[in-house]
Amino acid sequence: MGYCEPEAEQRYRDELPTMSLADRTFSATGFKQAINEALEASDAWTAHVRNRIDKALKARSLPTVEAMRAELERKKAKILKRGRILDEEEFSLVSDLLARPRSTLPPTRRENFPNSC
Repeated sequence: MGYCEPEAEQRYRDELPTMSLADRTFSATGFKQAINEALEASDAWTAHVRNRIDKALKARSLPTVEAMRAELERKKAKILKRGRILDEEEFSLVSDLLARPRSTLPPTRRENFPNSC
């Protein structure tokens, strides 16, 4: 079961082989950011919703929401330890981290990324 209109999905599949490497990279970056944002939003999901999504992911041999969230947290920790942002995906992760009202990032660590928001 697709998550978009079948016509749009087919159009994307048809165009993919003709896309330039830059277009594919841009598309992949946007896709990663969308996934990361969905994972951040999953905090608000009920256990029932999360279980249904995990079941669908497992059926396709994909990682669960919890596994993807754990990977996202590892990425954030790596960025914070390094103290610099290397690419757009990392910028998006740090921006989201700093924008959270309940962020557990201490003020001294926030100062490492003054221009991230």
